Amino acid sequence: MKILDRYVFVEWLKAFLATVCVMQGILILHDMYNNLGDLIEFGAGAKNILLYYRLVTPSFVPVILPISLLISVIFVLGNFHKNNEITAMRAAGMNVFRITRVLWLSGIALAGLLFWLNAQVVPAS
Repeated sequence: MKILDRYVFVEWLKAFLATVCVMQGILILHDMYNNLGDLIEFGAGAKNILLYYRLVTPSFVPVILPISLLISVIFVLGNFHKNNEITAMRAAGMNVFRITRVLWLSGIALAGLLFWLNAQVVPAS
């Protein structure tokens, strides 16, 4: 992996992880708004409520991954453009695919992960 690929990957990964965490938190808060009262009314303790959210969290991942990928790629490429980094890379003789190669590979890897999650993990949760 070349230095440019590592740089693009690390910048994208920071934005992707931040987006995943924020969206996961929003979905958990939304679920708490809808279901926490029912759980407390049912008499569930803190341990059971935490277990419920630990088991429900994997079902949020298939919703989060595609949106997080889109938002993080837009954010990173927009940030590169704002800082004229894409212009510098193009002036160095690189084409657009060469600059975004690691983003394409990450998208393919996330698609495979999403396929596996939908087939194995989510049905169990």
